[in-house]
Parts: sequence; C-alpha cells; structure tokens
Amino acid sequence: MLLAIDVGNTNIVLSFCDLNGDLIHTIRRNTEEVHDEITLFEAIRDCHQEVKQIVFASVVPRVDQLILNIGSRYFSVVPMQVKTGDESVGLKIDIDKPNTLGADRIAVAIGGIKKYGNNLLILDFGTAITFDVINESGAFVGGVVTAGIKTAVKALQSSTALLPLGKLDKIGAKIPRNIEDAIMYGLFFGYIGLVKEIVFQLKSNYNGQLKVVITGGEGKLISDNIDLDHIYDPDLVVNGLVEIFKQKNGF
Repeated sequence: MLLAIDVGNTNIVLSFCDLNGDLIHTIRRNTEEVHDEITLFEAIRDCHQEVKQIVFASVVPRVDQLILNIGSRYFSVVPMQVKTGDESVGLKIDIDKPNTLGADRIAVAIGGIKKYGNNLLILDFGTAITFDVINESGAFVGGVVTAGIKTAVKALQSSTALLPLGKLDKIGAKIPRNIEDAIMYGLFFGYIGLVKEIVFQLKSNYNGQLKVVITGGEGKLISDNIDLDHIYDPDLVVNGLVEIFKQKNGF
C-alpha cells in the first residue's frame, strides 16, 4: 500500500492507495494539532503495517521532517517528497519563476492532466484558493491565488468580536433577516461571484477552450452552488502524488 500525504496549512490529508491509484482510505487531521512524530503516527497507527511506500507534498516545512522521520522509524522507507518547483516529476512549469510553484500545485496539476488531459483550469479550494492553467501541451502556464473562504471567516472572527458568525454549509438563497445570515451570505455569495469572475477572466485571456475542474477541502460546497460548467473531483492531489510516485519508480 502507498501512503500519499498532502500537507496543507489547514489540514493534513493522509490517503492510503494501491498502486493503481485507487483510494482505499483517507484520514484528515488539523495541521496545527500535528506537532510531533507521535501525533502524526497516531493518525495512521491502525493502517501502518500495510504501508510499503510514502509520497508527500507539503506547504508546511515543519511537518516535512516529521514525515521523513516516521518513514524511517516506523516504516523503514525513505518517503518521496515532491518539492517546490520540481519539474523532474513530469510537469513543465512555464512561468516567470518556476522554482516558486508549490508542491501541492504541482501534484494537483499532474493529477488533473492524468485524468482529464490538457487545456485545464483547476480550482483548488483550501486555505487559499488557487486557479491553475494547464495549456494544450500539458505545461503549467500561470494562475491566480486568493484567500480561501474559511480564511476569510477566520479573519472576520479575529477582527469583529461583536459580530456573530454562522455556518457556511447553511447558506440559503434568501434575503438575510439576521446578522449571522447577513455575514455568511455576504461571504458565501461574494466568493461565488469572485470565482466566476476569475474563471471568466482567465478563460477570456486563454487562446483556446479550458475545461474547469474543482477540487480541495471546500470544493464540494462551491461545486454544489455555482452556476459554472465544471467537473468536481475531490482527489486530484492524491491522484497526482500517486502518478508522480509511479513515474519515479517505473510502475
């Protein structure tokens, strides 16, 4: 079994897969709560005997060494790390500073290309929202980054002590009649409008047709509520990590 780990600023997603890329089981942990090797290993203790290889992408440097350590200590393997700006994993990065492209965006691009071909616009909803453009030859040619929905919610929570917040999963298309609904309505439909406008602008400036794919932790919420022709796929990062592992190891 292959353990594919996606380390984000908000969550660590641990996905147990076979080498065909089929997802067997997923565990999700809050990144802030994983502060040492023991807390990381505890998340995967029940499945650890079946793990033979590990591949990971991380945007949180402090977690990188934890994964490398548990690989050698508990699994007797050297985890394969997808690193920022690494074109050797099979993605051409055609932007001004290729070495700045995050490992998570590399993995999600490769996962998207493997499943849906080229000419893609991939929207990944996490701590940040990324809009990544893959051209007709399968190269990463640019994109957009903006704050994620829950990031905006946390910003309001930290700066508006007297304003109560509701839940994003209970938004209704109605005129808000209380302050909680008013705030969440503004956030939610504000982001729907933001996403649609950025997609429109990117499509307008691309010489060709782009297929839109939505993924990421908050992707389902947006996918279910946006009037936009798209595919929803929650597992693109995992798919990309598995594909990278297979390419590097000759599977």
